[in-house]
Amino acid sequence: MSLPADWDKPSPENSILCERFQYGVFDYSGTLPYRFFVPETLEKVPLVVFLHGADAYGDDNELQLSMHDIGTVFAADSWQKKHPCYVLAPQCRKGRHWSGLLEGNRICVLVKRFMEQYANIAPERI
Repeated sequence: MSLPADWDKPSPENSILCERFQYGVFDYSGTLPYRFFVPETLEKVPLVVFLHGADAYGDDNELQLSMHDIGTVFAADSWQKKHPCYVLAPQCRKGRHWSGLLEGNRICVLVKRFMEQYANIAPERI
């Protein structure tokens, strides 16, 4: 079985899901742009941290969600109904890597800040 030619392209609904994410920039030894989704629930829920692939590097704070449906699927009504969760989608700058010490530290501190800001993030479900 072969994959369709457009298997890695975003669905038509992806742009609508991207609009559900708010914009942010985290300043920690430089800036880290990110997008985040806040669920409509007061119960303790997970925080999904979505780290994009190399095709979404940059500083536009868009590509990490608009390139594929991978990060935005968590904000879909069908997903949120069954599995409500927060979604945090930072964007790695060109020339950096998620496996680098600085980027790893930025992600850890950003997650900690989110947990302080949103009390209903379940700390054991990140």
